[in-house]
Amino acid sequence: MYGDYLAERGDPRGELIAVQLAAEQTNDAEIKRAALRVFAKHRDYFIGELGSMIATDAFTWRAGFIHRAVLSQDRMLIEGGERVASSLAEVVGKLLAHPSARFLVDLVIRTNDRSITGRSHSQKEVVEAIAKSRPLVLRRLQLGDAAYGFAHIGKLDHVWPALTPLHELVLEGEFGLGQVVAPQLRTLSMWPTPLRRRVAKELVEAAWPALRSLSINLGNSPDHITREIIALMQRTDMPALRHVGLIAYQNVEAILYELVRSPVLARLETLDLRHAKLSDRAIRQILKNAVAFEHLARIDLSDIAFSTNALEGLQKRLPSIVGT
Repeated sequence: MYGDYLAERGDPRGELIAVQLAAEQTNDAEIKRAALRVFAKHRDYFIGELGSMIATDAFTWRAGFIHRAVLSQDRMLIEGGERVASSLAEVVGKLLAHPSARFLVDLVIRTNDRSITGRSHSQKEVVEAIAKSRPLVLRRLQLGDAAYGFAHIGKLDHVWPALTPLHELVLEGEFGLGQVVAPQLRTLSMWPTPLRRRVAKELVEAAWPALRSLSINLGNSPDHITREIIALMQRTDMPALRHVGLIAYQNVEAILYELVRSPVLARLETLDLRHAKLSDRAIRQILKNAVAFEHLARIDLSDIAFSTNALEGLQKRLPSIVGT
């Protein structure tokens, strides 16, 4: 209906909405090509100066608008030996102000920001651009990507009011949560470098009224954050939580006894302990308290060093366990 409304007024976005929706619904190759032709014909109108700043394959379109954007340094365009945009922060600011990004749902910032001289900076300016723009329909935000190297994200204190509509947040790098305000957040995935006590305390003290999935990669994290992890598992005010991942946690044995008795475990549907460190003693602890884990639909113990016999013994008592 909106596409028809725009088409009647001579707006080329109306035609783009129509052909992109038709291509999505029919998966017809000719209609897909028709959508590309419409975009190419009115490229300047749809993408404007963004098209000279970053590769157009950084954007995924749906129904006439940019649905998803994946931004990284290697997608920034060069003209006359220099990047057209001075930084990723500039690209993010232009993107979030552009009419074609009015319904942007998913934003991924893979790498640190850089100046035109090539000096590496943090993502602080990117975060500030997001806070300033206050995207109204953004549902998923990823800051940092371990595959590209950990990002220096910085503190998020001032950006939470702009992220109120967010449903999923992925943080991979160095960051500070600050005082969290995330009333609609369903999924939180963190890969800190490493998880320090300050951030662990902020995680424990934050309100997560709608959180259903919490996943933390704890590789290289110090042993002294065990107290915070235990405190997190003992919370009684996260009623929606159904999945917990404590990935690559080398000190997981220290929390097993507390985990068995925790209010959080009783509500979970899945538990992810991949890449953790588990001894035979820890396996006996799980078997001894197997009744506490029986309700889980899946327990992931993949990539953990224990014998085939130990794994088979666990799976015999708890069929929900998967592992290698």
